[in-house]
Amino acid sequence: MVRDKDSGTVKILDDVVFVFLAYKQEKYLPYSLPSAINQTCYPSVLIVMDDASPDNSDQLIIDIVSKAPPELNIEYSHNTENVGLVGQLNKLVGRFKNKLIVLQAGDDESYPNRLEETYEAWINNGKPSLVLANYDCIDADGELIERFNPESASTKPYSIKRIINRRSVVYGCCAAIDSELFNFYGPISNGIINEDRVNAFRAYFQKGIFYLNRPLLKYRSEVGISAFTTSTPEEHSNKISVEATRELLDIDNHLLDLNKVDGKAAKQLLLKRKKNVKWLAQVRPTLGFIDVLKAI
Repeated sequence: MVRDKDSGTVKILDDVVFVFLAYKQEKYLPYSLPSAINQTCYPSVLIVMDDASPDNSDQLIIDIVSKAPPELNIEYSHNTENVGLVGQLNKLVGRFKNKLIVLQAGDDESYPNRLEETYEAWINNGKPSLVLANYDCIDADGELIERFNPESASTKPYSIKRIINRRSVVYGCCAAIDSELFNFYGPISNGIINEDRVNAFRAYFQKGIFYLNRPLLKYRSEVGISAFTTSTPEEHSNKISVEATRELLDIDNHLLDLNKVDGKAAKQLLLKRKKNVKWLAQVRPTLGFIDVLKAI
């Protein structure tokens, strides 16, 4: 449902929730949080979550929110103990019904049309469980590194084989999730880093994934938990090992999720993938390049 504000200048999307997730990002908040506030359409509520940041994020958020338009419904929660990204997302389980939940990390910046275009894609495509878009890359100072090229993006279908084997790019920074996906599967397992992979796997078995082939966000690719330095063989092997260890947790969560759906074929693919990923988790610099390539 869409309704006009009393002023008639900005629409409120009653079935959209915008969730802004912050942790230790005071450097970026003066740019990232206003980008969530200054949208062409307002959500039913903008939920700002700070996960017990040890820096000045809490006070910055309070200051920025205090200057937001009064018509925008904002809810701010500040944790006294850090629970991690998955812990924050799990708070949404069972809270909303038939809502599109749009996510933004505290170091990224949404374009003003992000909510509006994501919502239209959701409505016009049968309310898929997951809506993904793309992004432009910026550096830590907000300078453009690489502009999105629509010709370079993969538009292949999100098949279960491609999702499990990580051939499908999930663009988690631009994700929007139907609340029923949270409600059906329940909390994501503790320790998961790749929550975007979990959501893509879950969405496949529900109402699917829709990909919007355009940039709706400016993504700081050089910062955050997914960023790695790989200038030496040791750092490269460490990246492979860390990513494989994280993926093993993803696979275990996938296997648990299959208890809720009919996924016999997916289970066999997962067990095969798990065997190979276990090997990758033990990669060390002494292994030859050909050995690593064969495993990948």
